[in-house]
Amino acid sequence: MSIELQQLTTKGAVLEERMETRQAEYKTDIARLAADVARRDADVARRDADAARRDAETAAETAKRYADYKTEIGRLAEDAAKRETRLVITVAGMLALAVAILGTLISFQN
Repeated sequence: MSIELQQLTTKGAVLEERMETRQAEYKTDIARLAADVARRDADVARRDADAARRDAETAAETAKRYADYKTEIGRLAEDAAKRETRLVITVAGMLALAVAILGTLISFQN
């Protein structure tokens, strides 16, 4: 019985050593996973910050373009008003010239 007890004790010691080895491996794996998760979290935070920066830049560019378009539309409206005024003056001048020519022709006829 002593031999059996010694064999069981040896087996128990081997199993305990194997269990401690596995626990150490698990702790190492858990630490490695925690480091991977922390690295991935840092990467995600960096990507989020980059995306927020790009969004802010895009919003600023859009606001600038909108202001430029608004200015350009105002300029186009002003140019259109000037053209319309010139056109009215030209038509009025042509009408006055036609009336003057007709008036002259009528006065020569009498």
